[in-house]
Amino acid sequence: MFILLKKCGAGSHKCFKVTFAVVTAIRRAYGINLTCFFIGADFVTDHAAARPNPQIYSHSGGVVFILSRVWLILTLFLPLGAQAAVGEPYSRARLDALNQAGQPVLVAVHADWCGTCRVQDRVLGDLLGSKKYSPIKVLRVDYDQQRAAVLSFGVRYQSTLILFKSGKEVARSVAETDPALIAELLNQAL
Repeated sequence: MFILLKKCGAGSHKCFKVTFAVVTAIRRAYGINLTCFFIGADFVTDHAAARPNPQIYSHSGGVVFILSRVWLILTLFLPLGAQAAVGEPYSRARLDALNQAGQPVLVAVHADWCGTCRVQDRVLGDLLGSKKYSPIKVLRVDYDQQRAAVLSFGVRYQSTLILFKSGKEVARSVAETDPALIAELLNQAL
């Protein structure tokens, strides 16, 4: 996603700081890679003289100009912050073994490109890190690569969570990212 921003005038470094904070928050919360381009006639060129604007190197204009170019390079070439995936890869044998052992199991149908799945991973990581939910094992089904498993569970969408207790499905949720509602779902297996 690209955002075009016009220079805010003399206090442009303040606009940049606010924009940087907002875009960084969006990037972390939703896993969306945002790239900002700061544009403006007085910012890049002096159109009256058709030559580079010497103000680019002044304190306010120069800092914003340089930082916007650095940000552009970083957002284009660096991946989003890596986060460890919650759980282990799904296999039917592993699910059967956990069910036979009486272990509560959460099957998370996930896609690497899915922003909702990334948010669910963060929420599940936080919840399953607590002692209360530690007995629940997570198996991750790759929505794109494990189509037979996806179909066997009757799943139509990535970001589906299916909870099993004693080998039986007890709850299902699609695209839920609210920590309180996901906690309610997990409570059904305890």
